[in-house]
Amino acid sequence: MAVSAVQTSLTNARASLAAVIETEMSYQQTNGPKPSYSVGGRSVSWTEWLASSLASLKEFDDAIQRLSGPSIFYTRGRA
Repeated sequence: MAVSAVQTSLTNARASLAAVIETEMSYQQTNGPKPSYSVGGRSVSWTEWLASSLASLKEFDDAIQRLSGPSIFYTRGRA
């Protein structure tokens, strides 16, 4: 798969995740926060879900940046 295709896929996945986060945040602002709960040995914590989702967004951003090519930083100052 070409780099541009991978970058496009990552960008689309990031946009989809950002849309889901935005939808959830909008829902919670309108209806109040969702409760955390445990059913059948499986627990759901919305605060952990949000933290994990935001971390995933950062990982997408980092991966997209790495595929964009090298970054060159010029600095001036004393050595």
